[in-house]
This record gives sequence, structure tokens and C-alpha cells, in this order.
Amino acid sequence: MIRAVVFDLDGTLVCSKVRPEDLRQEVLKVLSRLGLPPSFFSRDEELPRILEKVEAYLKASGFSEGDMAKFWGEITRALEAFEEAYAKTASPIPGAIEILASLREKGLKIGLVSFSDSAVVMNLLAKLGIKRFLDVLVARDFVDDPRPNSAHLLRALRDLGVEPGEAVLVSRSPSLIRYAKDVGMWAIGMAKGCGEEELRRAGADLIAGSLSEVLSAISELGQRA
Repeated sequence: MIRAVVFDLDGTLVCSKVRPEDLRQEVLKVLSRLGLPPSFFSRDEELPRILEKVEAYLKASGFSEGDMAKFWGEITRALEAFEEAYAKTASPIPGAIEILASLREKGLKIGLVSFSDSAVVMNLLAKLGIKRFLDVLVARDFVDDPRPNSAHLLRALRDLGVEPGEAVLVSRSPSLIRYAKDVGMWAIGMAKGCGEEELRRAGADLIAGSLSEVLSAISELGQRA
């Protein structure tokens, strides 16, 4: 039985004129400035995957805790600057308010995870009229380890009071889909045309081309659960 739906923020419920690709380029500049080899990263990879590689590289290279903290501090500053710019031009994805209202009417719990800072996210969600539908929000600073991993999803599940098999993640991020499957959640990948194959490789149970298709996808997964 599906009891909860957890959404990713960027590209799933909200979009902005400031693109995630812009943040990726800024982070790559930071990494280059800090001395990490550019050949170690692909400019086509999504940011969570790049940050996973950063962590693996730092550990394998024997960096001290102090040096690792310096790296993550620099990256966090780049994230914070991006988040402020993103929020200024953000708007709901068409259909976002409608699907949240429908899920609420059906009695499903609703959560949201974001690798952005909570102050920025909460202000943005309130401004866009989304916050009122959420039972749980887990932002970057809500977990001990804010780097991309499954910690945000585990915290959301705990706060929602559901088991992984009772919850569905809706996201366009292959990395987040992978984290969801790692902890035993169902996952719906958001893609229209390009990107579907990558989401399927990450483990997405179903693909939705738009938010209007998510309700039927959740119903289908509910029959499997």
C-alpha cells in the first residue's frame, strides 16, 4: 500500500531561469581552483554524481579532515550563491499545485527533499504556494551529512512515519532515484523524451512525462505494493 509521496524540488515541482547546469559549471570551477584534476569529472554528469566522485577522490588521496572540510566549505558557498539566484526567478512547474491538492484529497502524506538550504527552500515554497501541502520537508541542513546520499530520504521516511515500501519518490534526478531504490522506496522518474533511459538505468519503476501522469503512475505502483 502506498501511503506517502516524496518529491524532489528542482525540475519536479519548481523550475527557474537559473539552470542546474549553471551550478554544475560553478562547482567544477571551484574544484579546479582547489586542485582536483578536471579529467576526473565529466561536464555531462549531474551534480550529485560529481560530488560523490569528489568524496571518493578525497578519501582515496588521503586528505585530512581539515582539508576535506575546506573543500566542502567552498562547494557549499557555491551552492548557497546559486540557491539565492535560483529562488529569485523560480516558479511552479505546470500542474504542481493541482497534483499536490489531489494527493492531499486522497489522504496521502506528502514530503519534499532538497539539497538546498532550508531557509531558502521554505521561503520559496511559501512564496509559490507549495508549502501548505507538505507534511515533511528535508533540506540540506536537516541531516548530519548534507552531501548527496540517501540520508535525506531516510529522514523524510522517518518523519512521515512510513516504511520505504510504502513511499514513492518522484524525481528527475537519476542519483536521487538510485538513492531511493537503495533504501527500498518505489521511484517515478520525471522525463519527457531525453533522459528516460538514464532514469531507467538508475532503477525507476515507472517514467512520467509530466506531472499530469504522476497520479496514474502512483496508482499503478499502489497495485504492485
